[in-house]
Amino acid sequence: GARFAGWVFPYGYLATEALCLCAARNSAFSLLTERVYGDLQRSAVMRVHVASATCMWLLGGVQMCGGWLRREHPALHRVMGYCFLLCWALFVGPTACYLSLLVRGDSLFGTLSSLTLLDVTFLSYYCFFRAWRVARLRSQGARSLQLHGNLMGLGCLGTMSQLPQRFFQ
Repeated sequence: GARFAGWVFPYGYLATEALCLCAARNSAFSLLTERVYGDLQRSAVMRVHVASATCMWLLGGVQMCGGWLRREHPALHRVMGYCFLLCWALFVGPTACYLSLLVRGDSLFGTLSSLTLLDVTFLSYYCFFRAWRVARLRSQGARSLQLHGNLMGLGCLGTMSQLPQRFFQ
């Protein structure tokens, strides 16, 4: 129900990206911003970012919405969670930091937007790290796993909030 509704926007965005990639061989942001941001043709970093973020969000959606997966296949849920965290820690997070710092407009607003995006990236790192620690330690039993889910959801929300902010860069 409510968890699935939170993933309508990211999956809608991923579908839009897929259509743009097939039709124009470029990202939706590149087409919307006249290749100022998100140009896959000129930026290897952007290609890595888009590909890894797509994998991360697909895994995240299954993890967050798939209660049956957590209950019936906890080992698979755990492996998918590690894959999600590796996508974030090795690819999506670092490229998000890089793009936040280097892809921006010349105005003060563009600079402030870049700093906000960088803040959100570090907040997501913190949420994902704490979620991992809480799940590993499980010091409060079932409450720990609920906190783990809440922290992962907050980190995912942070990554999703960056998309609309890119327009102000």
